[in-house]
Amino acid sequence: MEEKKTRCSRPIRKERGFTLIEIMIAIFLLASSLTILLGLQSAVVSRAINDQSRAQGMLVARRILAGIETGDIKVPEGQTSQSARDQLGPLARPEDSETLQNMTVNLLSEVWEVPNFEKFKIRKITLNLVWGPSPEQQTGIYYFLPDNEERDENLDEEEEEE
Repeated sequence: MEEKKTRCSRPIRKERGFTLIEIMIAIFLLASSLTILLGLQSAVVSRAINDQSRAQGMLVARRILAGIETGDIKVPEGQTSQSARDQLGPLARPEDSETLQNMTVNLLSEVWEVPNFEKFKIRKITLNLVWGPSPEQQTGIYYFLPDNEERDENLDEEEEEE
């Protein structure tokens, strides 16, 4: 028997491996996945920094309001604006000095009259703490206290009348 000759002189064999298009698609998918993961990671870090700053701001606001309530911080009538370190004064801890210097405290103090009680008044204190330029980097708190000065004057007048 005679062997038939084929057009190719070499034998056909099955090769195993990836084609160029398969490798390019795999690299594209891997690069896309890594880009998405890096974007998510940076968003998580940014969110953590914002949350930490917000928590720190709330603690500073609480310290200021506690100082106002105990009488260690005097709030004049009207609006004031100063750094948190200056607002806290002797209540500021030295280790927080740089952080407090970067925070601005805006205080607005108003006296409100209580309806049907002419002798008693309430002091409304609006505290706005700002630690950055964006709206997410500030917090506002409304705080109400009895206006002791007016009440004390009224009580003294009543005692004098008796």
